[in-house]
Amino acid sequence: MNQHQTTLERAYELARSGECSGVADIRDTLNKERFSDVAGQLYGPTIQKQLTRICREARKIREQSSEASAPEDEAPAAGEQG
Repeated sequence: MNQHQTTLERAYELARSGECSGVADIRDTLNKERFSDVAGQLYGPTIQKQLTRICREARKIREQSSEASAPEDEAPAAGEQG
């Protein structure tokens, strides 16, 4: 966390990280990190829609990345016996 980040900057950073599932998670993290005016900064339908969309996209990318890097089960090829 950058000590000079605003509440909104950190909210967008958290959304892009893929670690938060939505605005509620972002709020919780910001409050734990002691950012100011979290409720006021994340109030309103536009900001909530944007953060929700970014979270969804980032989590999708994160899941795809983890699936791609996970080792595949070693199953015998067709015709082979295991």
